[in-house]
Amino acid sequence: MASTYEPLYLKYRPQSLGDLVGQQSVVRTLTNAIEHDRVAHAYLFTGPRGCGKTSSARIMAKSLNCQKGPTPTPCLECTSCVEVKQVNSPAVIEIDAASHNSVDDARLLIERAPITVGGNYKIYIIDECHMLTKEAFNALLKTIEEPPPNVIFILATTEEHKVPPTIISRCQRLMFKLINHDELAVHLRNVATKEEINIDDAAIDLVARRSGGGLRDALGLLDQASLLATKEKQVQLDDLLLMLGSVKEDVLLDFSKAIKDGAAEPVLQAALSLLGEGREPALIALELSKHFLNLAKAQLKIPVLGSPSYLEALTEQSKLFDRTELAQMIEQLSALEQSCRRSTQSALTLEIGLLSLCHRLEITELKQLKDKVVDLESRLASGVPPQAMHAQRPAARPPSAPPVSHAPAQSHAPAASYSSGA
Repeated sequence: MASTYEPLYLKYRPQSLGDLVGQQSVVRTLTNAIEHDRVAHAYLFTGPRGCGKTSSARIMAKSLNCQKGPTPTPCLECTSCVEVKQVNSPAVIEIDAASHNSVDDARLLIERAPITVGGNYKIYIIDECHMLTKEAFNALLKTIEEPPPNVIFILATTEEHKVPPTIISRCQRLMFKLINHDELAVHLRNVATKEEINIDDAAIDLVARRSGGGLRDALGLLDQASLLATKEKQVQLDDLLLMLGSVKEDVLLDFSKAIKDGAAEPVLQAALSLLGEGREPALIALELSKHFLNLAKAQLKIPVLGSPSYLEALTEQSKLFDRTELAQMIEQLSALEQSCRRSTQSALTLEIGLLSLCHRLEITELKQLKDKVVDLESRLASGVPPQAMHAQRPAARPPSAPPVSHAPAQSHAPAASYSSGA
């Protein structure tokens, strides 16, 4: 028997402009265009993956061809709305540019564009349009600029810089953005409540952070997390961290403290413990690079996402690091992550990289050395002979050691002894 389960990102796919999450500017633009009968003949939807570009294109198709429309709030019940939702409407042609990117595909589209079908508008949705070849784009130029009556082109892309300027200039461009953390967390909690997913707020917060602002990714993670929940057992933060292969916040703080102190043993022991739990070396390096970047942001008073206890500890720990040194450590960890991904011995590569971080030459030591060189140059420039400089500045001693008043006499004693022996 075939499975009838529907993933959450499909089940909760937006069906009207009002369902779009975190895209207020796009919603307002398209709503006003429909209400004032100012729908453009070509649109270019740009933005990161999973933020609603293709869904918005289908919503536009429903809004324009709804039997009660054109309307910003399609009924979702008429034949046209149902056909668009089921992706079998004769008036809405979806084209995957990744597999239909040749000039012949573009010419076929141009030939069929004038053919009328049922509905008020004929709508072409070209997904991942940046995958079209240069020749295909050139073939579409004239049709996109002056399409047949009631034909609308909606191009969607995650890589706008690959779309020719001649195409962009002929389209009305709408930029989709990543959803901010708070809006995403609220939406995920609403979905979890509807689906009766027993999940902790801290775990919801982690899902929102891990998705990076992409709604589709967030719903996919929530769907995966729901498999860990039962009516009796709530999904906790630790369960989710283990599922994602992530590192606990307190472990990250222990890592950075030990690295700052140059304590290689606890750093390597913690790394081995994480590897023993099945964590990927590249992911460990990635988590550390993000954590050290958070330390740098905390120094600069830039907001960082995390639990209240983590943010408090992060602020305190960031004061221990030199800003320049911290920037170099972030860069080194980022390079370590890439090295782990390429290496055939990724665990070994991780341990070597962490050991190198622990035994780094600290920026503070370099600054002290620079100050000493500058001081030496200034004394030489003033004509002070090296022996006099040594006499004026005795060898450095620990702070606890008492000062030696007869240092100049000691410095000449060996010389006198040597002359008498001669």
